[in-house]
Amino acid sequence: MARVNDSRRSWGPVLGLTALALVIRFATLDARGFWLDEVITIRLIHGSLGDVVSRLDQFSIDQPPLYFVLAWGWAKLFGTSEVAMRSLPALCGALTVPVAYLAGAELRSRHTGLVAALLTTVSPLVIWHSQDARPYALVILLGGASFALFTRCLHDRRPRVLLAWVVVSTLAVAAHYVAGFLVAGEALWLLTARRWRLEVLAAVALLAVALLGLGAHATSGGSLGNGSWTQSYTQSSRLAQIPAQLLVGYQPPFQVASSVAAAGLAAVMLIVLVVYAERSERAAATATIVVAGIGIGVPVLLSVAGHLSGLTTRYVVAAWVPLAVAGAVALTARRARGIGIGLGAAVCALFVAIGAGSAWHAKFDREDWRGAARALGDPRVRRIIVLSPSTGVLPLEQYLRHSHELRSPKTAVREIVLLGLPRPYRKVGERPAPPRPTVVKPPAPGFAEAARWHGTLFTAVLFRSTAAREVTRRALVGDGLGESSAGVLVQAAQDRW
Repeated sequence: MARVNDSRRSWGPVLGLTALALVIRFATLDARGFWLDEVITIRLIHGSLGDVVSRLDQFSIDQPPLYFVLAWGWAKLFGTSEVAMRSLPALCGALTVPVAYLAGAELRSRHTGLVAALLTTVSPLVIWHSQDARPYALVILLGGASFALFTRCLHDRRPRVLLAWVVVSTLAVAAHYVAGFLVAGEALWLLTARRWRLEVLAAVALLAVALLGLGAHATSGGSLGNGSWTQSYTQSSRLAQIPAQLLVGYQPPFQVASSVAAAGLAAVMLIVLVVYAERSERAAATATIVVAGIGIGVPVLLSVAGHLSGLTTRYVVAAWVPLAVAGAVALTARRARGIGIGLGAAVCALFVAIGAGSAWHAKFDREDWRGAARALGDPRVRRIIVLSPSTGVLPLEQYLRHSHELRSPKTAVREIVLLGLPRPYRKVGERPAPPRPTVVKPPAPGFAEAARWHGTLFTAVLFRSTAAREVTRRALVGDGLGESSAGVLVQAAQDRW
């Protein structure tokens, strides 16, 4: 493969893009409250380091422990506020920018690397995961680093470069098992490109041994794609969303129009590669597309075959940097420079518009447990909160002081709050709306409606009794607002705790 590498040492623009990425990611870290999965992260990292690993099976988490171990140490230093918990993935997201540059520069040229870094800086998908206290920003970073070292291995035959690729690829899979498909694509390409040389065979064998060691946790409890929430919508819809979400993220404004526009721009970039790219440029793009295609396509095929039933976009985000580099090769094709500049400007404008239009929206346009908790405040008396969906129990506990899930069959209270948020999952393009009933039946005899709070993404109805009355948990679970099953929290007056 011919390779053009003109001055990989020009780091000024890269550092500028990295600084811009830091500003974009950190500026709105606290714009959203925690959603369910972020609160699960906080629960996982509570206690000792040994507790972290043991809880992965308790919560049926289908990832290896690397991110959670890092988050445990990070929380010890900075706490568990929104900014503190999300600052680790935000840092990972910003560091992905120079990694994308290195991958593009190693594979093709400095200009290709700069465009890949720019796409990564403003990518809605990367920004989303950079502001989410979950492992996926780390997966994108380490998957990108593995790919950057892979591109280096294509022309640098020193054993230490292969060893670095083995180490970083192992770390990528330690961040998420599905990154192994991307790494497998790199290994296959390396073996073919370097004609099955002994040092490459040895490196791949060493990598296989390391990955078998990581597989111990996968076989002990945390199986891939086992989340029951993924069954809330069909496999075909989840698979159809993958290409769109890789381009425009999870909640772009005007979702259908944004996805169509991004797909159109991606199609034009592919046409540029086919029609205008020189042979060396097509060869570089082919390497990235094949590796990314294996990293995405194999999990999709396994999902269709029933072996990864819960596959969603977040399981293939390790392929982002190869995809960005492939796009950058098209945008920097020599014979299509004018087209590339205009096309690149359109892609970046779309990405920036999506980012600006969704930066302050609640996660998935529906999880505003923080806003609901602020509306409810601290009660003067002991109260029950019946919330729909029931998955909000953990997030609401995180925000409401002196609250815990009701597990006893009955309890005595003077206040009952019915709290409803939008349905957990929606059809493409559907606008989220919380339940807004005109009349709400009292959840128990002796209680009368006393107040209502209407937030953009929640409805809360307060019922009050003149004296403490005994209510049963079984009856309350069936009285939640909305269609989802309800959870039940007990919140006590501050002066009684």
